[in-house]
Amino acid sequence: MVVVWRLAPVKGLDVLLEAFRQIAGKTAAHLVLLGYGPLRPRLKSMTRELGLAGRVHFPGFQDTP
Repeated sequence: MVVVWRLAPVKGLDVLLEAFRQIAGKTAAHLVLLGYGPLRPRLKSMTRELGLAGRVHFPGFQDTP
């Protein structure tokens, strides 16, 4: 799953991480969060706390040609 958003509290990405944690043990899926924003450090920390460090990726902003 790929999410392209500004990483801001109003987006509810913390809820997405919690939901992904619930299915992570049942699938080989990975979550990719493209973008930057004030919530990025907290989301990265939350990813480690939830044991999802190898399954959730934060490549940052990606410019399209």
